Amino acid sequence: MSQQPNILIIHCDQLRSDCLGCYGNREIKTPNIDSLSENGVTYINHHTVCPICTPSRYSFWSSMYIHQHGAWDNTSTFPSGYETFPKILRNNGYQTVAVGKMHMNPTYQDIGFSKMELAEQNGIGRYQDDYHRFLMEQGLIDRFDLHHQSGEFFDEPSTHMRDMCQCAESDLQQEYYSTEWVTNKALEQLEKWGEGDSYLLMVGYISPHHPFDPPAPYSTMYPEEKISLLEGYTEAPLPHDIEANGTSIDYKSLTEQDIKKITAAYYGMITEIDDGIGKLIDTLKKKNVYDNTMIVFTSDHGEYLGYHHMILKCNYLYEPLAKIPLIIKYPHNQMAGNREEALSENIDVSVTILETCGLQKADTMQGIPLHGEKKRQFVVSEGQYGTEGHSCVGYMIKRKDCKLLLKGSFQNAMFYDLEKDPNELVNQIDNPEYQEMIQQLKQDLADFILFHATGNVYHDKAAPQIKEQKQLDNQMETIKDFIRKRW
Repeated sequence: MSQQPNILIIHCDQLRSDCLGCYGNREIKTPNIDSLSENGVTYINHHTVCPICTPSRYSFWSSMYIHQHGAWDNTSTFPSGYETFPKILRNNGYQTVAVGKMHMNPTYQDIGFSKMELAEQNGIGRYQDDYHRFLMEQGLIDRFDLHHQSGEFFDEPSTHMRDMCQCAESDLQQEYYSTEWVTNKALEQLEKWGEGDSYLLMVGYISPHHPFDPPAPYSTMYPEEKISLLEGYTEAPLPHDIEANGTSIDYKSLTEQDIKKITAAYYGMITEIDDGIGKLIDTLKKKNVYDNTMIVFTSDHGEYLGYHHMILKCNYLYEPLAKIPLIIKYPHNQMAGNREEALSENIDVSVTILETCGLQKADTMQGIPLHGEKKRQFVVSEGQYGTEGHSCVGYMIKRKDCKLLLKGSFQNAMFYDLEKDPNELVNQIDNPEYQEMIQQLKQDLADFILFHATGNVYHDKAAPQIKEQKQLDNQMETIKDFIRKRW
């Protein structure tokens, strides 16, 4: 058997971390994911660097922040000159395959996977993928997905149905639903794994992204009348959330029963994924490659699911959106059962994979290995939204005990004491008690934007220069200090 570990990445879409048993949810059934947690490391304070699908995935592959690779939205193309961890693995002899939702533009862009069988959902490439061709060959369509995403083929549903994001049982039988298709394609790839080669398989599930339309029997697995509302639910949306609403959803029209119904469907979609993961793990064990396989389970961003009486994403980078699950089963179950509380970002996963494989990260990669001596003092997430009357960039900078949220400017900044107010209900931005903490976060964010995340894609250290490098370094530190003092 190869000394290098195999890599299996299980990547969900729009999954918040507290909707798994191993993260404390007592209503949902996720026994296989919970088993991964028992045999691996569960990262309690893991965050996305962007709450949007495509940019988050590009950052996951490249270990770069959004403003570095420049892909700000779901229609962006990842620049071909950048390194990714799949490219590095492929260049070092790995067989690299991706199945499911990758959400790239163009759809089959080469970011390091030699083979792709894709199940896309919305936007560019949705009808170019393998899954929709499969449905067509069966004479089927995903009615709810089409209703939600486009009025091209069907009449638009009722306003309230749109607001509910197609929360209903899928009209597709389970065997034709996207989750089952992705699981089956992944199983086909795992059956090819054998001795003498090293493998990377990335499995991208569309679920539990809306529309919230699990197939039977998952559609009725969680009776909505028995669903408990998650932490952070409020009886009505908060005024500043209504004002900054970046979706077409009318939060004020959502009832408590609506949110319970959506939550029940959301849980059903997660449990279907969990059942698929059980099949993947059983196959790894059957082929005797489980021990030497690194399994990564994560998501691209979270979901509000009733938090502040909201659903979906956008708005501010509140905790259910920014915090995402990360569970890693390391080769031979190293560190099994550990629960890591250090702050981390999804750009840290790629460099951790490379380190586990004994490979060097690219110079452009900004991630920090998850188990190195260096630990993050804060995490940052950034995203582009339409607020304040125009498109602007929003930021989150967070320490374990507090966070600062910006949209466009400091004019509407918000600061939360997460120890006293974990559900982010009381904005303390003008509270004199917190001004020192707020100023420190502002300085940290300024340093991040200006200095800490400015990696160069092409950097020739041997290039001739007319000034001595030590002199230049001293000048740089002087300028940095000047800017900090005047921030």
